[in-house]
Amino acid sequence: ETVTLPSSVVYLGDYAFSGSGLTSIELSPAIIDMGKGVFSRCEAMTSAVINSRTVGDFAFLGAVLLNDVRLGAGVEYIFKGAFNGCKALKGLTIDPNCRLSRIDDEALINSGLEQFDIKSLPVGTIGDWALAQTSLSNIDLSDGMTMLGEGALAHNLQLENVTLPGVGHDNDTARNGADVGGR
Repeated sequence: ETVTLPSSVVYLGDYAFSGSGLTSIELSPAIIDMGKGVFSRCEAMTSAVINSRTVGDFAFLGAVLLNDVRLGAGVEYIFKGAFNGCKALKGLTIDPNCRLSRIDDEALINSGLEQFDIKSLPVGTIGDWALAQTSLSNIDLSDGMTMLGEGALAHNLQLENVTLPGVGHDNDTARNGADVGGR
């Protein structure tokens, strides 16, 4: 089942479609914000086109079949636990003009993420445990990134290569822009 929301909808309340039989959703740019767990436990959902400004806390938590996520140009924030446990999600298709600036705590923890290209995006913050327990093998972090949270890339057994922006070879790195693992 698919739901098309009218452009007059600007907010989706907590758990609005949680546990439903939805298989796909397309969120318009008119949606400014969403509550917690809006599509959580939608175990039949396979695709989501997200053009809203935010992806809310635990928005797709436990959507185990979700394998196609497209982030539009207007997406600025992926909040806490948004794609936690989305085991079929191997990657995100991101509009090259996406304004994504923050990937919050546990946003993609325990997902099936294998690839994630954020080098050209304005991502400044990757929160605690945001990309932990995935299947990432390499990642180039955004040039504008200033904070990589505690455990952000922990327990990624396939991770072989991480490119950190602005990280030099001296002990002054944190003072010169990159705060790796701190607050």
